[in-house]
Amino acid sequence: TRVRKAFEVALNTWAAARTPALPVAWANVPFTPTASRHARAHLMPAPTTNEMLSGKHRRYEGIFQVSLYVPEGSGDAEARTLADSLDTVFSPSSPLTNGGLKVYLTQPVSQTQGINEDGWYRLHASAAYQADEVVS
Repeated sequence: TRVRKAFEVALNTWAAARTPALPVAWANVPFTPTASRHARAHLMPAPTTNEMLSGKHRRYEGIFQVSLYVPEGSGDAEARTLADSLDTVFSPSSPLTNGGLKVYLTQPVSQTQGINEDGWYRLHASAAYQADEVVS
């Protein structure tokens, strides 16, 4: 979808600009984590709604989440720094666009408490989004 593509372009650009570049895992795409760090992207859409009696409106809403992984035992500073920098890419003041569709972040990026899992420290950063379009 165009919403997913808008997030993919923005996250891939951000990840490529990290030093070193941050590998990103996407849904249903083969991925082997590196030994140092990586991210996993999740688009969690809510049901599409219609705000017009004509049925020609579509509102796409949901949560975009980036799970950041750093080696277990290395502290949380790197994961939190990465999560903090996502706030500049996914900002409520700057909509993402794809194919004429504007995707607005309806809240700033929020971070969860990190957890240890299978040799990794995992921290989630997420934000709600909304996009509206009129269809013919």
